Amino acid sequence: MPSSTTVEMTAPQRVLSIPELLGEIFEWIALKENPKHRSQPWICHCNGPCKCPNNTTLRRCALVNHLWFQEAMRLLWERPGKPNANPFSRIPPARRQIYANFVKIFCLSLRLRHHRWLGKQKKVLRDITFPNATIAYIYAFPGLDKLEVPPFRAPALKTLYLLMQDLWYSFDRDSEIPYKLARRIKTLFPTLKRLVIADVSFLATRCAQIMPEQLPGVDVSSDADLDFELHY
Repeated sequence: MPSSTTVEMTAPQRVLSIPELLGEIFEWIALKENPKHRSQPWICHCNGPCKCPNNTTLRRCALVNHLWFQEAMRLLWERPGKPNANPFSRIPPARRQIYANFVKIFCLSLRLRHHRWLGKQKKVLRDITFPNATIAYIYAFPGLDKLEVPPFRAPALKTLYLLMQDLWYSFDRDSEIPYKLARRIKTLFPTLKRLVIADVSFLATRCAQIMPEQLPGVDVSSDADLDFELHY
């Protein structure tokens, strides 16, 4: 009768097999390699979450086993490095939801409605849900004729930051933009509790006046000092 052998784990091995402790270690690694990761969450870097050179150590840790993969990806994908569907465009459709589950902060950029770009965004995002995303940033490019928010299903979203640069041209051509944008936000983010409108452009000021009435139950405020960078 074959004898069963018991493999005893060392103290370091036990520590590295406990999710809570492993998560603390990975948090320290993320902060050490990228100190701005926590202090400036609104910055979207040009590199994707799994391509950023500052995350080399975590990417290697993700290859160890399932537990390490879960804890490393939780940090690597907490804030995708590119806006909209870009981080998911090269991931096989069957695996996109796996990474979307880790996202907590998301960045959206608004483009022309008739631009073929929007069709690509919808194609990638239509089958993805972000169940743990609680914060989103929307960046409106200057000179837009229409403000079209890409489809983004985030059932737990609580806070939305809206950055609109100089959109005088758009506002003059379509005075309904604040109302349309409010309806779109209400449809996409029914659980929204807080809306912060950044920048001091005329359209942003108009939105700050209109949206409290259009979005009942949402704390709407403006912050002229808030800004964030968007790189592709």
